[in-house]
Amino acid sequence: DTSIVVVEKTAPQTPVDIDKYRIGKEISIVWTDTEQEHTAFYRIYKFEGKNIIQLDAAHIFATTKQDYYRFMRKNKLMIFGKKYWIVVTAVNSSGVESKPS
Repeated sequence: DTSIVVVEKTAPQTPVDIDKYRIGKEISIVWTDTEQEHTAFYRIYKFEGKNIIQLDAAHIFATTKQDYYRFMRKNKLMIFGKKYWIVVTAVNSSGVESKPS
């Protein structure tokens, strides 16, 4: 029995049109993926302050298969009232990541 594994070497398109919505104490971000068929999931990075240092595992906040993410007040990793930079990338099934949003 022979299996063929397809490795996608090309990065997916960068998520675009990122927007945020606030309802009460909950904040949601949404984005558009123009090539969803090439995206396995999205990686959300969080940076405190005004500088995006580098996209690395230490700054990964969450992953999702949806084209949105809801930040809940009960989430202890974010303090409401504090400033954060949020960056979203698309990742394909081979683990190749898009450029940051």
